[in-house]
Amino acid sequence: MRILRLAAAVTAACAVVGTVGTPTALAQSACVDLGGTVSPDQICRVHAQNDTYQLDFSFPAQYPDQRAVTDYLTQARDGFVNVSDMPGSRGLPYVLDAKGTGYRSGLPLVGTESLVFEVYQNVGGAHPLTWYEAFNWNLATRTPITFDSLFKPGTKPLDVIYPAVNDDLFKSQGVLDAIPQSAGSDAANFQNFALTDDKVIFFFSQGEILPESAGPVQAWGARAGRGRVPEGRQVFPTLTVEENLVATAANRAGGAPRWTLRRVYELFPKLEQRRENLGNQLSGGEQQMLAIGRALMTNPRLLVLDEATEGLAPLVRREIWQRLEALKADGQAILIVDKNVDQLARFADRHVIIEKGEVVWTGGTDALLAQPELKDRFLHV
Repeated sequence: MRILRLAAAVTAACAVVGTVGTPTALAQSACVDLGGTVSPDQICRVHAQNDTYQLDFSFPAQYPDQRAVTDYLTQARDGFVNVSDMPGSRGLPYVLDAKGTGYRSGLPLVGTESLVFEVYQNVGGAHPLTWYEAFNWNLATRTPITFDSLFKPGTKPLDVIYPAVNDDLFKSQGVLDAIPQSAGSDAANFQNFALTDDKVIFFFSQGEILPESAGPVQAWGARAGRGRVPEGRQVFPTLTVEENLVATAANRAGGAPRWTLRRVYELFPKLEQRRENLGNQLSGGEQQMLAIGRALMTNPRLLVLDEATEGLAPLVRREIWQRLEALKADGQAILIVDKNVDQLARFADRHVIIEKGEVVWTGGTDALLAQPELKDRFLHV
């Protein structure tokens, strides 16, 4: 049976059909190209050793852009082996160790995946080096994400990133103004990063921005923007309604918060009536209202809902959609993943159909309704 999911947004809408990741055969092929094997936990491990060197690679084999990863590691391996085989080499065996860590953000198929390598190399010198190499992938567009493409054209992201990273380095390293202004205003120093739902993590190689003796460092800045309502609601069962809401409250953008406890209660009066009840004492509809309110308490620029009304009674579904329409009218950007195609067609401004991990159609609501064959072809369970 084909699994159907439809996502819609106020500024962009997505129809998602199927659940497909990177093919296992492709991942295994890329790993084999490096002389490695894929373990049952989908980690590629490569080991090579002789009298002059020892080499170890490990990384998640399911990262979507395996070719870019293979090309990078092949180049690093070949250069390292050439150096270790040079006549007169000292301090043998040389060592090259690259460990990759995976990160994710957003919903499956339409979010992002990141892979960051921490590479240690000792080629007989007095100071072995450790550096980072990061890869980022947009699952919806199936394209790489770079520092330049991460932000809107014409913006100045370093005006925000530089002080945030400096502040985090002060907390972790105890160094005030760790990054000089000249380095902090140079985008070349921020090319290695990973994306999670709540932060952008920047990776700085040994000696890149701090003295070499400090080693490799990481710092992060909060992502002011996304509030997620997960499938299955996932409220805290042993906290009260009010504690659930307060636990996630944030105002990363600064200034007066748009969403407060009072505003959430105005949007969902039932939550105020049940504010002393525990999460596991609520009905499914009340839990969904709580999950939406909890996401709004983070004051997001974009509200993301996965299966907005799944498993709810018709009257409750209608109430949820009415509240979402009120949020849209108030200017809240919304991305929704849901099976209710007809409801999303009435609600959303833009739609994208994705089948087997590939975008097969995108357009506005009028265009979607004018092409009923799209529903017949892609949106049937």
